[in-house]
Amino acid sequence: MENDEILTQILEELRKIRVLLTPEEKKEKKPISKEKIKSKYGFFKNILLTLEEFEKLGQDYTEKKREEAIDFLSKYKKEKAYITKDDNLTLRRWVFEAINRKQNNPAGFVAAKEGKYDACTGD
Repeated sequence: MENDEILTQILEELRKIRVLLTPEEKKEKKPISKEKIKSKYGFFKNILLTLEEFEKLGQDYTEKKREEAIDFLSKYKKEKAYITKDDNLTLRRWVFEAINRKQNNPAGFVAAKEGKYDACTGD
């Protein structure tokens, strides 16, 4: 076999396993289901949630809490250049808890942010 034939075979194999795509194949777009389309929310429109995730947050928490949490995370991400892989998970894992802490003990929340609050002793 010549080098050209070997190269052609390799290219065909790569196309079969979709590692190497032709320009036409790159233009082809797979249909995106509505469940996977994420919309932008929050003060800076930097929180990405599917409609299902957004509605579920409203069911699990009040709509007011949901909006407050989304805005909190939006401002936090902007201020700290914080990057998340999944905003829904971030909201559920710590944002709602942080908001509750802030509302229940505003002075403690500020002290904790400044490193003056010991969560173990409460001092």
